[in-house]
Amino acid sequence: MKKWMLSLLVVLTACSTPAPVPPTATIIPATETPTPLPTLTPTATPLPHLMYPYTIAGLRERDFPGGEIEIGARVAFNDQFSSYLISYPSEGLTITGVLNIPAGEGPFPVIVMNHGFYPRSDYSSGDGSQRAAEYLSQRGYITISSDYRTWSGSDFGVSFFHTGLVADVMNLLASLDSIPQADTSRIGMWGHSMGGGITTKILTLESPVRVAVLYAPNSADDADLIARWGYGCIGDIAAGELLETCNSADVLPESLPAEVIAAYVESAQSPERCGRSRRTIISTRSMSPSRSTSVQLTVITSARPRLSGLIN
Repeated sequence: MKKWMLSLLVVLTACSTPAPVPPTATIIPATETPTPLPTLTPTATPLPHLMYPYTIAGLRERDFPGGEIEIGARVAFNDQFSSYLISYPSEGLTITGVLNIPAGEGPFPVIVMNHGFYPRSDYSSGDGSQRAAEYLSQRGYITISSDYRTWSGSDFGVSFFHTGLVADVMNLLASLDSIPQADTSRIGMWGHSMGGGITTKILTLESPVRVAVLYAPNSADDADLIARWGYGCIGDIAAGELLETCNSADVLPESLPAEVIAAYVESAQSPERCGRSRRTIISTRSMSPSRSTSVQLTVITSARPRLSGLIN
């Protein structure tokens, strides 16, 4: 009987549920939550005016890579020089013009000729600069005359405040080394009327021009031009040239975005609102030349300019 009771006690002990083990506490060390630093509200940078790229300051920030000058048909020659039609690239456009090369081996100094305003329907390549170009070429200078965009055989291209024409001449300067006979260490520039204003703007930019002649030049200050002739004509070129209420040197197609036309009109009416910081920018009065070399400048108002000996 004792043996049986002992066996039962063993069985009951084996089947009993063990006493629960108290859980072990996991201690997580406290971590400090960093206090976020206050963020500064960025100061809004004012966007430049849509016309800023067409100001003097805007032109100084642009590149004018030029390209290859293609020399076409010879259109005149004598024992002193030969004249050729040319074309070259400028801002995706093909610009035409005239090149005079003196007789002989060279290299020859180069004079870039900037013609004045002509109604486009009356203009042919070389008009306005041919007589002076012949005079210079007879004395050993290469002369090269850009027609500018929209004149003669050049492609149509928009120009705000004549800066498209400035770009065409700057790209021509950058292309001169493609003429084998050209001495690009001796480059001068001649500008008449509107071309004189273009020349003056170029003299505020970095360029290889060493000497310049302004022959009865326009003002390079757009505020002066707008006060005298108005701002550019908006619409058809031929129709614009018949108007006396706008300056048809700049003809802007109506297909331009409305905000661009509005920005052009606004800046023409209020030049002081055209810059990055809303200062007067399209005026050249306060713009010092951005050049690493000095330029010899001659302004001629007489009808018989002396043009020899520009570059020694």
